[in-house]
Amino acid sequence: MVDQKSTGDKSLYVSKKCHSCYEYVPLEAEKCPSCKVRLGKVGAHGMAETVTDWHSYVKFAVALIALLIFCKYAFF
Repeated sequence: MVDQKSTGDKSLYVSKKCHSCYEYVPLEAEKCPSCKVRLGKVGAHGMAETVTDWHSYVKFAVALIALLIFCKYAFF
């Protein structure tokens, strides 16, 4: 494999592979046209990196806190 630092190229790949459905997509694509999953930058082996969905984590935390508050006032 060619070392990226020695060649000075921005990218050695012309496409990246979706981590969900394994379809090849262009490097600039932010979503897979096949399965609509958000894609990150291309990784070391040509696979697209998984993008963390922080909005879902925040929604879960808020829902969990609301459930705990409800349980406290409803049952105790």
